[in-house]
Amino acid sequence: MFPPPRTSLMTTAEVANRLSVAIRTVCLWAEVGELPGLKVGRQWRFERTAIEQWIAARSGTMQKSTSA
Repeated sequence: MFPPPRTSLMTTAEVANRLSVAIRTVCLWAEVGELPGLKVGRQWRFERTAIEQWIAARSGTMQKSTSA
């Protein structure tokens, strides 16, 4: 039997690229709890599914606020 698949983790650079923001912005958002992430030593790591859900939630909020 195979072990369960590992959660795909993203680096700050990967998240910054995905969000089209600076790496420092990703770190700041993670530090204040705006972006879901986990600190491993001195580095941040982000679960791909959590980031995609965060993007989807933010997109829905932005669409609702601009359509009103």
